[in-house]
Amino acid sequence: MTRAISLGVAKVEDSGHPDMKKGDLVWGLTNWEEDSLIIAPESFFKVHHTDVPLSYYTGLLGMPGMIAYFGFYNICSR
Repeated sequence: MTRAISLGVAKVEDSGHPDMKKGDLVWGLTNWEEDSLIIAPESFFKVHHTDVPLSYYTGLLGMPGMIAYFGFYNICSR
C-alpha cells in the first residue's frame, strides 16, 4: 500500500517522549491520515509560535522557508 506523505502540522495526542507532551503542536513529514504513530519523534519540530497561521509551518517557517533562508545566507556570505 502506498501512502501519501507531505509536510504537515500535527497535534500530539499521547507521548512517551520527554520533549513532547499531549497537546503540543509539531510539524514535519506526515502521512495523509487521521491518526499516526510516530516512531522517530526527533524528525518533528515543535511549533513554538502559535500567533501565526499553522500553514506557515509547511511553507515560510517550515522546510521550504528554511532552505530559502539558508541558501540565501550561504550565497550572500561568500
